[in-house]
This record gives sequence, C-alpha cells and structure tokens, in this order.
Amino acid sequence: MVPLLILFFVLLFYGDYFLVERGYSIHGRLLAEAFSGLLLLIVVAQVAMHRRFNLPPKYAFWFFSFTSVIIAGLLANQVPTGALVMGIRENFKFAPMFLLPIVYHFKPEQMKALLLALLFFASIQLPFMVNQRMTELWLTGDYITGTLISSNFVSMFLICCWAVVFGFFLRKKIGLPFFLLLSIVLIFPTMLNETKGSLVLLPFAFVLPMAFAPGITRLGLKMTFSGIAFVMLALVYSVMDRILLGERPNYAFLDLFLNPDQLMAYLTPSAQGGSWMGRGDKLLLAWSNATESVTSFFLGVGLGNVNDTSHTIFEGDYTEFGKLLDTTFNQYLWETGMVGALLALMLPVMSFFDAKNVARLDSDLPGVIANGWVAVAIIIFLGAFYIRGPDAQALTYLFFFFSGYMAANAYQLRFSTATNALHKREQLGTTTPSLLAQRSRIAS
Repeated sequence: MVPLLILFFVLLFYGDYFLVERGYSIHGRLLAEAFSGLLLLIVVAQVAMHRRFNLPPKYAFWFFSFTSVIIAGLLANQVPTGALVMGIRENFKFAPMFLLPIVYHFKPEQMKALLLALLFFASIQLPFMVNQRMTELWLTGDYITGTLISSNFVSMFLICCWAVVFGFFLRKKIGLPFFLLLSIVLIFPTMLNETKGSLVLLPFAFVLPMAFAPGITRLGLKMTFSGIAFVMLALVYSVMDRILLGERPNYAFLDLFLNPDQLMAYLTPSAQGGSWMGRGDKLLLAWSNATESVTSFFLGVGLGNVNDTSHTIFEGDYTEFGKLLDTTFNQYLWETGMVGALLALMLPVMSFFDAKNVARLDSDLPGVIANGWVAVAIIIFLGAFYIRGPDAQALTYLFFFFSGYMAANAYQLRFSTATNALHKREQLGTTTPSLLAQRSRIAS
C-alpha cells in the first residue's frame, strides 16, 4: 500500500508540473483522477475482505446531508448532464483518499514512510523556487510555484508541513537543530513568491500545535514567545519583499495589512473602480447571485453548473462565470447555495475536533501527527476563502487522506475509551443489562 501511495504522491507533486510545462495540464489531472479510481477499487476490496469501516457517525450524517443538498439543487435547476458529470467528478474524486485509512489500518512504520516521502517532496520545493525566483526575478511572485501549479498552493502546502513538523518538535520526536533546519527549508520558500496569505496562515501554524500539546507547561509564556517569533518573521517577510522587488507603492508586504484602504483596494479592485476583479469582488458577485432567489440562496444553481471548461459537452448554464470560482467557498456558494457552502466548511472543522481528541495520545504516532494537524485543519478551513480545492490537487488529496486517518483514529480512541470504562465497571461488579447491551454494541 505504501509504495502505491508514494507513487501517487510523485504524480501529484511532479505530474502537473512537468505536464503543464509541456502544455498538457489536463493530463496531470486526469492521471490523478484515474489513480483515485484505482484507490476506490482498493477501498471496496478492503471492505469486502475485512469488513472494517472505522468511520465516526458524524461523517455519515455529513455525507447524507451534503448529497441531499446536491440532489435537491440538481432537481431544482435541471443541470445539464455534461455539467453534472463534471461536478460529480470534481467534487467526489477525493473521497477514496478519505476512505482508505478508514478501511485499511496503517501501521506506524508505514505512516513514517509516508511522512518522510512528503517531507522530501516539501523540501525539494526550495531549490525549485529559488531557481524560479532567480529566473523570474522581475516578474510577479505568481510564477514562483515550486512543483505545484500555483504560488498559493505551494505556500499553503509548506506551511501545513511545517505545522506538522512543529508538532513533532513539541512532542520531542525531533531535536532543535533538525527542527530549525526544516523550518528554514519549509518557511523560506514562502518568502519568495509574495503570497500575502502566508502571513495570515502562519500564526495558526505557530499557535495551535502548542495550544493542544498535552502536558505543556507555561502555555502563556510560550504563546508570548510564539507571538514575538511571528512578528520577527513578518518583518523578515517584509525585508525579503523589499530586497527582491524594491519599493512598490500600495503593494509593500506589511503595508498591505496595516493600511485598511490598501487592503480593500487589493481585495476589491473592481469595486474601487479598477479594471480587474479581486477575491473580494468575486465573493460579492457570488453573494449577489445567491441572493437572487430563495432557491439559489439555499441550494445554489446546481453542482457543476458553473464549471470552467473548454469542452462544450461539459458546459453548464453559468459556465461563463466559471473563471470566477477561484475559491472553494465561492464555488459552493454558487453551485450549492449557503447550505452547501456551510456544509463544505464543516469538513475541516470536524477534522480539527478529531485531531484535538487524538492529540491526547501522548506517545503514539497518531497523537504526534494530530498535534500538528489541528493547525492544518484550520488552515484548510481558511483556505476555502483563499484557493479552490479541486485545483489544488496535491493539497486537497493529502487533506482528505490525513482527515480520514484522523477520523479512523478518533473512532478507535472512542472505542477504546468505551471498552475500558465498561471493563472497569465490570470489575467493580456494577454490570447491568444496559451495560451488557453496550458491550454487545461495542463488540459489533
């Protein structure tokens, strides 16, 4: 299983890069989706052989609610068949990666191998991005993408990796020298591509792993230290920005956050009289469309109906607006309405609470990973307003895989806790018919 997943990681991190460079961007996406289909077959085979399905009930309820909203939106809007196929393909292709850890038990040594592979793929971004920065020195940082297809994607991926590494450091699984080296390798590249979101997301990678590390002492002092470290990092970002591209009126790194007028001009240039649309403008347009009717507000215009495609067979009734779906929240607000958008945001929130519970395991590898995953889940939640998940293939596939891993371990933790409590009560001689029934449910 591990070699297969590592091969998939290679495809995710290098397939898009080399195929896009050669003008075959669609092939990288199709190859990843074909691989995801293979994983679905493995999931089905695992369920058939072992009948293991360690899925917390809340995810089943979420899936039922989300699919109900989608079906209601499709019926209400009569979405064209081609657009429906595109919508299902884009939104459900990540499901096998979530289900794989639910049905297959990954041993600690297997997870370590996967983590080392991901650390390699993260580390290799540094030489790629340095080379791109030197080659594209006088162009915008949007071209500094590493082996991914967007500067936003690679920065989010590196920050998420650093959060997990920080969790390992807090649990004393890696030493200070190695942690500092990895911090340079993972954080420095995010300074090269002018990604403004890095300074929004990094504080969560600093604070959350520390907040949920068990047994940590003097939390207030360490939080203060984290705040000071972040301020220093923000200053380094600003200095690097000025060194690389000099003084740029209205676009200096820190000035953009410290000046509300500049920030609004950056987020909503069209609303301010500009000739292009920023993220804020696109969100306002999505909100304007959603509030046109009760149906569009609650159910949207139908899954896949706003997809951006060059093939007429997959076009929807609102394909002309497809290029405006540059964030996950925008997409779901357009296509599934406010109900679907809120449900989509619930997925990283549920993963956060799973990780928070699993982080209570002091020495076990799942607890160590969970210590950093509490930050990753929140970063992905915020990323719904920053990037579009289906486009960020590597980041989204990995999010679903580790969310499934957290869900499976949270299920096992709850099972173990209930079993231990039952055994204790039996030893005390307080067994009742209800407890016997509970034991039967646990065993099943």
